[in-house]
Amino acid sequence: TEEGGRITTDASFTTKPLNFTALQPKVIFDGNVILAAQSNLDDEETNVGFEWRRTDWPDDFDSKSGIAYLYEGTMEGYIRSINSNYLWRFRPYYTSKAGNTYYGEWKGLDPSDYSYFEPTVHTYSTISVNGNSAEVKGYVMRGTDNVASQGFMYWPNNTSFSLRRKATSIPNNVTVVQASGNVMTATLEDLEYETSYSYVAFVKTSEGETFYGEQQSFRTSFDPDGIKDIEHSPLNIEEAWYSLDGKKLSKPQKGINIIRYSDGTSKKVVIK
Repeated sequence: TEEGGRITTDASFTTKPLNFTALQPKVIFDGNVILAAQSNLDDEETNVGFEWRRTDWPDDFDSKSGIAYLYEGTMEGYIRSINSNYLWRFRPYYTSKAGNTYYGEWKGLDPSDYSYFEPTVHTYSTISVNGNSAEVKGYVMRGTDNVASQGFMYWPNNTSFSLRRKATSIPNNVTVVQASGNVMTATLEDLEYETSYSYVAFVKTSEGETFYGEQQSFRTSFDPDGIKDIEHSPLNIEEAWYSLDGKKLSKPQKGINIIRYSDGTSKKVVIK
């Protein structure tokens, strides 16, 4: 307050309920299973996973558990070498930062009922751009065939940004960066400044097939060499200051400004 006192107010709020829906598991070959569930958890949550247990186990037998990975509400986890002579059941779970664990409903699993499945690959839209480098993120879950290589492909755009979609065709001038892990990251370095790029996660199987995630786009930052103050002739007089969108300024503003000189040249400067 103006008198130097403090006013406190009590407020309450309700968080959204956590939703889990177990999906049909993918048995990629005998005893090797990809568990899946739908949830409303964010992609960045890490304390997620699945529990599984045999249907004939008594209650005092502990369930087995493993981690899962999230992409836009779908969580997946891979179980290797589960005994296919028995029926099992599984359920998704999430443990909060406060240590509370939440579970979904149990769903049945027959690890002997296998089929052929393609790998799952996604390209996250979240990206960190720093000057002329960018850190990208993707997701890969193997299918029936082994993974031979995985990573990212990227290329400069000659047109406007593409709509987000599964990539069906890739240009010839792509650069390939290898990566590893179910959730993989890579840093794309030595890019052109102020340039639009597209990128896509990919996985190549042992059978020679390549599968792509969604095509995403980003733009690199301004060239720092282009905004450094430079010496100019005293006869070269400042005529006007402009913002980046071309608006004439009455005075310099914080951020990047463009100075127009009497000889027709211009330069960018940063005002802090």
